[in-house]
Amino acid sequence: DDDASTLMSHSMRQVRSLLGLSMSKSGDESCVTEDDLRLKSIEEEAGTVKTVDSEEGDNRNEIIHKNANLIAIGIVVFVVLLAVILGASLSGSNNEAISNAASVINPVPNPSPLANEDTVVTDRPVPKRTPSPTLIPTSSPTKRPRTADPTILDPTAKPQGDENLANSPLQDDPELRSPASKIVYEMLREYMDDDSRVVDPRTPQGKAFQDLVAAEESQPMRQSYRVIQRYALMTLYYSTNPDSWYSTFGWDNYNFENECGFYGIETCRRSFRGIEVLKLDLADGGLMGTIPEEICLLRFTLEHLNLSSNNLVGNIPSCISGFQNLQTLDLQNNLLSGTLPEGLIFSPSLKNVNLSNNDLKGGLDIVFEGGAAETKPANDLESFNVSNNGLSGTIPSGFASLSNLLELPSI
Repeated sequence: DDDASTLMSHSMRQVRSLLGLSMSKSGDESCVTEDDLRLKSIEEEAGTVKTVDSEEGDNRNEIIHKNANLIAIGIVVFVVLLAVILGASLSGSNNEAISNAASVINPVPNPSPLANEDTVVTDRPVPKRTPSPTLIPTSSPTKRPRTADPTILDPTAKPQGDENLANSPLQDDPELRSPASKIVYEMLREYMDDDSRVVDPRTPQGKAFQDLVAAEESQPMRQSYRVIQRYALMTLYYSTNPDSWYSTFGWDNYNFENECGFYGIETCRRSFRGIEVLKLDLADGGLMGTIPEEICLLRFTLEHLNLSSNNLVGNIPSCISGFQNLQTLDLQNNLLSGTLPEGLIFSPSLKNVNLSNNDLKGGLDIVFEGGAAETKPANDLESFNVSNNGLSGTIPSGFASLSNLLELPSI
């Protein structure tokens, strides 16, 4: 606009010069010539052109400002949308990473049954030990009908009503007649020598039963063997003064996912029975009390039992001799009394026995007693240590027939 004005002024001066206009110095402006009128007309037209150009410039500036505002708004919207998309993507990635990390730290076994019965579900090291435990190779068990194994109940079986519990102590206490109590009791009833202890909350059996009822009400265990196994383990727990244990991780939580995460349970596997505990190692764990008979409910699955270097008293349960797959029995460095388990030598899978440094009495002959005529001693037996006890008598000749025994036991 300034350039146009300058050009116009220059043109006017040229027009004045060409026309030879001269203004009267006397100041008499009333005398207007034709040339003056023509010049005035030209000036007015130039002013009109200048005004139009100015308006067009203003309109153009306004349009530019509006476009700039629209572009700015578009950029802001784009940035916001991009931030939202990136945020959602990062959040999904973080959640997936956290989920993957949690599954690695605390794996949860797949509850669906597996075709391979020897699949190792967990192999957790005992917290007080630095080396990780080695897996114990196991042979694949032969599948049998569920009715052939007395510890296997039909997992679909449910109590048919109060008539099944007619002789049960649950009938005497209305508080124990809940549906969960009936289900748990029905699963355990044939494995209890004295079911009155189950309903007495002061006994280890009663405390274990209460834990199972609470678990059944919260998250039912679908396999009957799982209930039996948990009952055996929890009875051991409550029989050995939990307050003195160095760690009770898993044991003190009735709602824990499965027993394979318990402190001291190092190896498990899945089978048609459910999740089976293979190795129980509570050596130097601060246990104080007795070994309950209920430990023998694990006789068809447990392969390694180590309760050494504790403060266990009382007798070794005689049913220990009936374990079918037990390879290691280590009860050394305790205060156990009584005699050696009758027929222990006939436990078919035994490889290593250490009962040393206890207060056991009697002779070694008892370990060869009680077996049927056709029953053979454990030919895989490699060591049988019963030293530093109060045993008496001679070494039975039967030990000489064990070809894999590295050394005859001493008394």
